[in-house]
Amino acid sequence: MSQEKRRSAGSYRLLPSGKYQLAVSAGTDSKGQRQRHYKTIEARNDREAEKALAAFITEVEGGTYIEPVKMSFEDVFKKWIASHQGEKELAPKTKARYEQLFDLRIKDYFNRYKLEKINATMIDDFFTELRNMDRLDRRKGKLSEQTVKHHYRLINAVFAYAYRKGLIKSNPMEKTEPVSVQKKEIHCFNEEQITILLEALETAETKFKTTIHIALNGLRLGEVMGLEWSDVDYKNNTIRIERTSQYIAGKGIITKKPKTKKSTRTISMPEEVMNLIRQHEIEQKQQRMKVANKWENSNRLFTTELGAPMFPETPSKWFNEFIKCHNEKIKSDPDIQEDNKPLHMLPEDVTFHGLRHTSVSYLIANGEDVATIAQRHGHSNANTTLSIYAHSFKKRDEAAADKMSGLFKKKTAVK
Repeated sequence: MSQEKRRSAGSYRLLPSGKYQLAVSAGTDSKGQRQRHYKTIEARNDREAEKALAAFITEVEGGTYIEPVKMSFEDVFKKWIASHQGEKELAPKTKARYEQLFDLRIKDYFNRYKLEKINATMIDDFFTELRNMDRLDRRKGKLSEQTVKHHYRLINAVFAYAYRKGLIKSNPMEKTEPVSVQKKEIHCFNEEQITILLEALETAETKFKTTIHIALNGLRLGEVMGLEWSDVDYKNNTIRIERTSQYIAGKGIITKKPKTKKSTRTISMPEEVMNLIRQHEIEQKQQRMKVANKWENSNRLFTTELGAPMFPETPSKWFNEFIKCHNEKIKSDPDIQEDNKPLHMLPEDVTFHGLRHTSVSYLIANGEDVATIAQRHGHSNANTTLSIYAHSFKKRDEAAADKMSGLFKKKTAVK
C-alpha cells in the first residue's frame, strides 16, 4: 500500500487494487473518539484523487454526505411496506399484489447489486428484460404494458422512499426512461344491450340475477359481495355500502373497508331491484331451513349453499359464462335470421366490472349531473368521474352542439 497523502481535512492513498481510498475527518463522537468517513474510488492518478478528495471533504463538511449502508433493495422494499401505517396502511389486496410483483420478478434482479450501486441504466435494462418475459398465468404471450407500468410504479415508490430516508444519495429513477400506458378503453353495454341483458336474465338463478342488477346500479364487485342484510332498507329503497369482500391468496376471503372514504355511501335503488332482493332473501331463507343447523350465519346477501360468504370472484365468472351461453343460444336459434343475430348478441369484452361502467355511461347519456354520478358510484370526487368517463361526456357535448346547431339553422330560416 502506498504512503498516505494528507490534505487539510482528509487524506488519500493508492490501494494495491489500483483504486484510491479517501478519508475525511468527521470530528469526534459522544465519547470523544475520532470519527472518519471513507470512500473507495477509481482515479487515473493522484491529481484526480485530490479532486475527488476535495469534493468528498465538501460533502462531509456541508452535511450532504450519505454513508453507504449495507442494505439490499429487498431490505428497502420491506421497510417501505412496513412504513404504511395508520391512514397510509395498504389495503390487503394491494399489499399482496406488491409482494407478488416483487417476489416474482423484481427481487432476483435487483438483489444482484448493492443498493447505492443501482443506476438508471440497470433499471432500464430491467424493464427491457421485463418486456421480454413470458406471462406466468395460463394466458399466452408477453407481459402487458399495463403490468410493466405496475412494476415501474412500485420500483419508483421504493427508490423515492430510500432517497427520502437518506439511504441513497440520489434517486436513479429520475434518469430512467418513463413507462407510459395508453388509457384502457372502457367496455360497457349501450342502452339496447342493457335491454337484451335484462331480458336474458329473466330465466337466470335469482341469486346471480340479483348480483347483476345491483352492479348495474354502480357497485364494484367487492362491494356487492360485502353486502349484508342489515345494509338493505326496504322502507326507503336504499342499500348501504360500508365494506368489501375480497380473496387474498394465502389468507382466504377477507372483509375490508371500501376503496375510499367516499365509497362508503347509501344509495337509492329502483323498486324493481328491491323487489328482486326481497325475492332472493326469501329463497335464501328457504335454503337455510333446508340445511338446518349446518347453516353458517354470515348475514351476507350472497352466500354458499351453507351460508358462508360466497367466493368474491364467483359472480364475475358466472357472468362471463352467462354472456357466452346467451350468444351461443342466439347463434343456434333457427327463428332468428343470420343477418339479425348480431343485433341480439352481447359483447363478450364487457366484464362484471363493466356493469359499473355501464351504469355511469347510461346516466351520463341521460343527462344526470356529474356530482350525483360521482356520489352514487363512490368516486373520491367529480373530477375522477370526469377523467375516467371523458369519452362519454364528449359524446354528450357533441349532442349539445347538435342541438345548438338546430338553433342557428332556425335563425337562417327566418332570414
